[in-house]
Amino acid sequence: MTKNKLLAIIPARGGSKGLQRKNVSLLAGIPLVVHSILAAHKADSVGQVILSTEDSEIAQVGRNYGVEVINRPEELATDQVQLHEVVAHLLETLRDRGEIPQHFVLLQPTSPLRTATHIDEAVSYYFSRTAASVVSVTTCNHHPMKTTVIEKGFLKALISTKYLEMRRQDLPQAYDINGAIYILSSSLFLEKRTFFVPPVIPYFMERADSVDIDTEADLLFAEYLLMQQKGKNV
Repeated sequence: MTKNKLLAIIPARGGSKGLQRKNVSLLAGIPLVVHSILAAHKADSVGQVILSTEDSEIAQVGRNYGVEVINRPEELATDQVQLHEVVAHLLETLRDRGEIPQHFVLLQPTSPLRTATHIDEAVSYYFSRTAASVVSVTTCNHHPMKTTVIEKGFLKALISTKYLEMRRQDLPQAYDINGAIYILSSSLFLEKRTFFVPPVIPYFMERADSVDIDTEADLLFAEYLLMQQKGKNV
């Protein structure tokens, strides 16, 4: 890869609790995982795309769209495995081959409305600002300072009762990590084993571009948004 061209890592396991065979579920006529593959291919900042999976069908879909596939061990494809373990396995595999990239961008297939433009803008943030990592965020739908928990059958403020009745506009602006984009150096990630190495620069995305696919309803909503976008572009 040329200088400042990143490796795009797309992790896609075969199992899923909320939506069966989620990563190969059709969205706008193509498997969900393909939306991230196409965005990575179109991004000027991406020099190589690698798919991590244990699933033969997903692997074949990836190869059909021109990406390299690294086989993930079955023990790294369970519900209990954390994402950083999957990425570490892929980077260590590349390191053992003498092919580890200097930087990478992680693109989860559950964020199909993230585009090549989003990727390129986030990478530009990463290289032009003093940041160890870049993480994409969007505005919160429900403010976390108004969140409650149930303890011994009773409702209790998670942070403080005083925030529960405050106007949203009187609270500090809060942001959700939308899971669409993470960027950092391979060596720093393997040292820290986290995507949140400070200082972390936020890359802001609109809520309409931040849909996270977990259920059938999410998939239908993403389909609707894509149709809306297509209508505007006609």
